[in-house]
Amino acid sequence: MKSENKTIVFAAVLIALAAIAVPYFSTVGFVTASPYDFAVAGLDMPVFVKAGLESTFTATLENLGKTSATAVTYSYEVLNPSGNRVYYNEGVTDLLANSKITIPMKIDELDDGTHTFRINIDPANSFAESDETNNGWDFQFAVPYGI
Repeated sequence: MKSENKTIVFAAVLIALAAIAVPYFSTVGFVTASPYDFAVAGLDMPVFVKAGLESTFTATLENLGKTSATAVTYSYEVLNPSGNRVYYNEGVTDLLANSKITIPMKIDELDDGTHTFRINIDPANSFAESDETNNGWDFQFAVPYGI
């Protein structure tokens, strides 16, 4: 009889655990990786940059994730030698899963000196990503450049 009681108690404990665990995992779920991972894969300088002329930089943006994303925002800016913003623009693009796109970015006339070009993808964190640390790129360059 004693072993029957232990079996019944053990079965009751298992049923109680199942009753607690099933609703928990059905509402909370297991942690899963985000299907998105946007990155700035690179930045190309124009052949030359001269004070007073428009220049076009080119950034490569990518989605390393397994799900395509629409209306992904990116922003770019140029800071002057004092660290003040002298140019800012933003755009929106679609990023297919596991793909790269190239974005041309025109910058208005800059003065001579060392500037910082900064680009960010998904700056408002509108998409939950598996890696948020690869969303930006800073690059210093001098004006004039390549002359």
